[in-house]
Amino acid sequence: MERKTYTVQLGIEHPRTGHWLDAGADLELADAEATMLLASGHVVPKAEPAATGKKAK
Repeated sequence: MERKTYTVQLGIEHPRTGHWLDAGADLELADAEATMLLASGHVVPKAEPAATGKKAK
């Protein structure tokens, strides 16, 4: 089962462990675990780092 990284927008209880996650925390979830949290706005997919535009020489 592939997991994706999400960022917590609103504080939530972790779906598997039950510990509290504050806003801004990152967590890995399977698609089935993330479905309701995404729909309710509690988590969003983690943003990919922006490219710097610099090329290596």
